Amino acid sequence: MATIAKGTAITVAHAAGRRDVILDRSLLLDNGIFGLEHMDQRARSFILLRSQIMNGFHADGGRILAITSTQAGNGKTFVTTNLATALCLIQPTILIDFDLR
Repeated sequence: MATIAKGTAITVAHAAGRRDVILDRSLLLDNGIFGLEHMDQRARSFILLRSQIMNGFHADGGRILAITSTQAGNGKTFVTTNLATALCLIQPTILIDFDLR
């Protein structure tokens, strides 16, 4: 059912260059990150959202997407993390999460 195996490595960029990061599938799932699990029912909405973004926003030349809300606790981090993991399967993706308060 899973698309990634325990111990799967991904390459990430940082200031010193690129390096591999080992992903622990069970840790991702325990923390509510389902975007890499394309067969998981919980990931379907993020895969659909990814398709909508790629067909509309990105096709028109969009490169930066911001997800905001006026209140804390609305699920911004949950949505952005899962969307970023779904996007990273088909497109280089950078996720920046910060609090503007």
